[in-house]
Amino acid sequence: MDHSAFASPNSTRLVHLLSGLNVSGVKASQAHFAERFGQMLHFSSVIALSRALEDVSMTDFKPSGMSAPEIRSTFLSAQTDLVRFIAASFMPTVRRMDDQLPTAESLHTHCELPGIFSVKHKGKSKKHATAFEPYRKFYMRRQRGLDIKVQHLRSEIRASISGLSPLLAQLARIDKALSESLSDASREIFSVVPNLLEKRFSQLFDIQRPEFPENPEVTVFEQWMKPGGWISTFCIEMRELLLAELEVRLQPVVGMIDSLPQTISPTTITADQKINNEKKQHCG
Repeated sequence: MDHSAFASPNSTRLVHLLSGLNVSGVKASQAHFAERFGQMLHFSSVIALSRALEDVSMTDFKPSGMSAPEIRSTFLSAQTDLVRFIAASFMPTVRRMDDQLPTAESLHTHCELPGIFSVKHKGKSKKHATAFEPYRKFYMRRQRGLDIKVQHLRSEIRASISGLSPLLAQLARIDKALSESLSDASREIFSVVPNLLEKRFSQLFDIQRPEFPENPEVTVFEQWMKPGGWISTFCIEMRELLLAELEVRLQPVVGMIDSLPQTISPTTITADQKINNEKKQHCG
């Protein structure tokens, strides 16, 4: 498997995409991403991780019936499902209204009530946050979904590899300790993304502001959401960030998969290729 798609935190596609948003506060995060991550570790978590590393040689090994090829297949299938989960979020579908991207009608209503486009409010940046709120909720729901799904997959792969050999059982124990120690820190890191997206939304909002009619009709929102419109552009950026987040979240799982014995020829499709293929099929 190609490790280039799952490199160190400072070189991930997520960091490059955040830098590409060209909003304040991103360059600093690119330079110190890994350092900040380490600083967020609580002292108690460090102690628990240290104890787990000391006791790893005492790990019990219980052989299981799942083979390395079957574990790889499980991972690749789950990875595809996760990409589809993200891609489907940006496609028109029959879902609960609170679980989809804002429609032209819903965003028009959301913006109309507080008078976001009224002349007297045009100089107030706090209106950006109000207009962005539906997208914040949407993005954070997808983040929570990815967190739950990836943690479930990680636990499943960890349990599977622990039955292949004593060394892999030790690796699984280390990964469990890492997962428990870093979970809060990783969530805090990812929580920064919606805030940066808000800045990007405000930036696009301000660029387009001279073209805004006062109290625009639903048809204007529809134009903004069509390909090439500023809201459509923003949604594409959100989708790319979620896919990049997925790469980062899957790094520990990829590490376990790469540690499996090569009993068969390894797959030739990389994580990046899989994501790009799914994007072509589902995102247009």
